[in-house]
Amino acid sequence: MKKTLFAAAMIAAMFAGTSVMAQTSKGLYMTQQDYESKRTNDADKINAESVFNRSKVVTSKDGKTSTFDKSEVFGYRDKNNQDYRFFNNEAYKIVDNDQFLLYSRLEHIQNGKERTKETRYYFSVQPGSELLPLTKANLKQAFPANRQFHTLLDLQFRSDRELTAYDKFHKQFKVMELYNTAANGGLQALNR
Repeated sequence: MKKTLFAAAMIAAMFAGTSVMAQTSKGLYMTQQDYESKRTNDADKINAESVFNRSKVVTSKDGKTSTFDKSEVFGYRDKNNQDYRFFNNEAYKIVDNDQFLLYSRLEHIQNGKERTKETRYYFSVQPGSELLPLTKANLKQAFPANRQFHTLLDLQFRSDRELTAYDKFHKQFKVMELYNTAANGGLQALNR
C-alpha cells in the first residue's frame, strides 16, 4: 500500500512540474525560418516535456488544444523570451546564436551509484543542422577552413570543459568571441 501511494505521489509530482512548465510558453516556431524571423504561433500553454509521450508537443490557445510531432516543429519560445529547439525529441535551450548556435541541456548523469544532473553543451553550424557536443574536435570539424579559429581554440582552451566559459563583461560565450576574432583576422593582429 505504501509503495502504491509513493508511486502515485511521484507521478503526481512529475505532472505538477510539467503543468507549471506548460504555463510558461509563448509559442511554437513551426519552421527554421520562423525561428530566424522570430515568428511564433501564439499559445497560452505548451507542454514540451510530456512524461508519457516524449515525441509530441501539446499547445493550447483560448481553450483549443493542438498536438504536434516534435520532429515536425523547430522549437518554441517561453514567456521569458528564451528560445528552445527540438532535436531527437528533446528540447535544447539556445544560449547563443551569434555566429553559430550554442545550446545547453540539463541531463541526468550516472555518476557511479549516484544519479546527478549536469548541464551539457552542444552546437550547430546552422539553425536546422545537426546538434553536436561542444568539443574542440567537433568545432574544428564543423569549421574546417577556419584555421585561425582552430589555432585560437588550442591557444585559449586546454580542455573541452573550458569551452563553456562565459565573458560577463561582454555578455558572450568566449568560444563565440574567438570565432569572431578569427573571422576578423584576429590571429594576424596578435602576431604583429
